[in-house]
Amino acid sequence: MGDHRPPPALTPLARSNPPNEAMALAQRQALFRTLAAEDKPLGLWWLQRMAATTNPLSEKITW
Repeated sequence: MGDHRPPPALTPLARSNPPNEAMALAQRQALFRTLAAEDKPLGLWWLQRMAATTNPLSEKITW
């Protein structure tokens, strides 16, 4: 199928060490900057996938 679009590479989040108040402020800020920078490519990937699919309803209801 031509619907497949590889997702962008995203920073893995450790479930055992999520952002919390015990982290240094600079660490939290760096993590949130990284996550914010990944937000746009992820949204664009999803939109491209929606535009390329032959079955948009299935794609919409899985979001």
